[in-house]
Amino acid sequence: MRMNITSMSTKGQVVIPRDIRHTLGLVSGSKFAIFTDGVRILLQPLRPTESKGFRQLIKDGEAAIEKAKKKGGKQ
Repeated sequence: MRMNITSMSTKGQVVIPRDIRHTLGLVSGSKFAIFTDGVRILLQPLRPTESKGFRQLIKDGEAAIEKAKKKGGKQ
């Protein structure tokens, strides 16, 4: 694991150092999932296939909710 130091702008923007961007293949417009446990922040790059899969999971979940609502209303 490597460590670099960066700072946050007044707009909450953080620069990811060039060597890390290069290692991870990050480009302008890259998307990230951001997690926190209240003490630490974790950025996880989302690859195009991962974000498409995530969108599909959301659609499937919404469809399941609608199906459950319809089934519950028929009882």
